[in-house]
Amino acid sequence: MKFDPYAGLWESNETSKPKDSDPHADLLLEYDFGNVDELDKAIISGVVKGFFDEETVRSFGESVNHNLALSDQGNAYRAAWRVYHDSYEDNAEEIIESLVQSIRSNINVVDISNLDAVVQTLRELGANEKAAELIRFYVDNKSGDATIWDTESYSYRGGIKDAEVLSACNEKLRLHEPETTQKEVLLKVGISQGWNAKDDALLANASTENIKHILKSVRGETRSNVISAVRLYLSISNPSADVKKIQENLDFALREIAGENALNRRRIKGVFGIDADINTSS
Repeated sequence: MKFDPYAGLWESNETSKPKDSDPHADLLLEYDFGNVDELDKAIISGVVKGFFDEETVRSFGESVNHNLALSDQGNAYRAAWRVYHDSYEDNAEEIIESLVQSIRSNINVVDISNLDAVVQTLRELGANEKAAELIRFYVDNKSGDATIWDTESYSYRGGIKDAEVLSACNEKLRLHEPETTQKEVLLKVGISQGWNAKDDALLANASTENIKHILKSVRGETRSNVISAVRLYLSISNPSADVKKIQENLDFALREIAGENALNRRRIKGVFGIDADINTSS
């Protein structure tokens, strides 16, 4: 439910006659009122009924109070930047203190993009030690689920640029996320036909023995998806260092499987185009 403070500024289609001022609207304008929230509704309901649901009013009141506190913290964080933007004074120390305190005092509303911006500014002002301390404070005290540490979600805002912030966030994300196996990554890549840097890093650390085990143990649809992932990785041109390592390990594992017997040699050549000699050593 919303109150439109501008409704009286336009003439009605029905009549152009001036209307008497609405005293209720005037009062709402004086209070700068524009929206009825759940707390307002609970209070209105209590007035109409002649009694209040204490639990409901308390619950909505606490929610409104929480949101107002977060809003105040957001305003305080933004106000800290005014020390930097609002003058041409040589006040680096004041700026450093203001920005550091803005993170420490308002950590609930400061995301990793905000942290990154502050840390970059601190470094530019020569406060590398304070920047490192602030990163540690943030990582140790910021609460939330794994998504708040996902740096890839900030790519649309230019990404996280400070290497130490990036490393700290990636480590926190790793601790939050369940352990993913190399087989699961290959299966995911095969299904989605897409991958990311974390997938590459995990697969680059796979031993050729583990790759061989995965390739020889999968069956049915799972096998088809894993094979699809292998073919996709082998087809990548201009690979990164991790992808190049993956390609080398995959090629080695496939050649070893092909070398086991004539049937596997035929299978590997038919699917991957890799022709390997059969290992005749006993």
